Amino acid sequence: MQICITALALAISFISSAALSADKNGDMDFKHVTTGGNCLTCSFVRADGIITSETPERFIAFLKNSDYSNYSGVDVHLNSPGGNLTGGVRLGASFRKLAISTVVSQSRIKEKYENSKWHLLDPQFAGDDAICASACSFAFAGGVERYATPNVRPERVGFQKIGRIGVHQFYNPIAMNSPDKKVLSANDAIEDQRIISLLLSYLKEMDISAEMLQLATSTDPSEMHWMSVEELRATKMDNASFATTFIEAYKNGVAIVEFRYQRMDAAIRNEIWCKDGRLQLFVTLRWKGGALLKPGTEWQLYENMTVGSSGPSVTLVKYKSSWDGDTEVVQMTLAVQGVEAKQLVNLRHFDFWDGSSRYATRAAEQLSFSLPDGFDGMHILPRTCQ
Repeated sequence: MQICITALALAISFISSAALSADKNGDMDFKHVTTGGNCLTCSFVRADGIITSETPERFIAFLKNSDYSNYSGVDVHLNSPGGNLTGGVRLGASFRKLAISTVVSQSRIKEKYENSKWHLLDPQFAGDDAICASACSFAFAGGVERYATPNVRPERVGFQKIGRIGVHQFYNPIAMNSPDKKVLSANDAIEDQRIISLLLSYLKEMDISAEMLQLATSTDPSEMHWMSVEELRATKMDNASFATTFIEAYKNGVAIVEFRYQRMDAAIRNEIWCKDGRLQLFVTLRWKGGALLKPGTEWQLYENMTVGSSGPSVTLVKYKSSWDGDTEVVQMTLAVQGVEAKQLVNLRHFDFWDGSSRYATRAAEQLSFSLPDGFDGMHILPRTCQ
């Protein structure tokens, strides 16, 4: 991917993709924000303002001078009208390299700086007008775990409200000053096609559908297309709010309901079936480069979970780890104890909880998922209990 990003930066260094021109006081800045809680998502980076060609370097400098200097997987909350396309793509590439998750939100903070953090005025509040538009959408695309739809569980994004993502055509600001004037050459048209090709390569690396760029290129640069929930899901711009669902038959007539989704730097497949009247889960986590924290460590990950903060317990039955190239494949069998399957099939949100440590809390959250709207396939499980 590094070759692709470098080529893209060189190819489009003259392009701006925002409807607003950069203002020095409006350039994107970064703040370490906390809700005051001790959960991992209660502390995040707020990124507000216009993206410039220097924004990626400013972000890395911010990390080096903060508590995040050696931490991968931090959440970045974006609120930006856009800016420089090159800067947006390079910022997104930095996010991916650091396994960062991206969120669209706007947070109000107090006018005081305490213990190297800005404190939220109200942890339950975020501006409804938060946006990530134009070049910002490409920066957002770099997130490993991406939240951009309003149905996100609030505890997964620092109890913030989710804003909107907008896309439109990139453009040369000189040409936009006089749209009808002949200021571009045939070589410029060739270069535009090359840029589109490179952007497609970037989106493919980020595991985002080309439909996202299609929506952008079909929207006049003087307008903005605000992506719908359906478009965010179909393009995988939001890859953390939804699970792809399958129902499969297994031996002896047992049915399995399978969910696939993305969390931080792991792709997760969760297979659920019924055994002896109770739900069992077979979880496969594919960690690019290896899991940062593993079950069996001092943090006892996945060993003390419950369904919800006070629901039935979830027991780790089996665990094994192997490598597939540069990807560590972790497989776990979990059993839900103390409750029958028929009492759980009506759940729309499987929120796993472990409050024994902030690392255990995050690990449990990684396994949590929501059922797609209209999906009632869980009801088949009690009928096939073996």
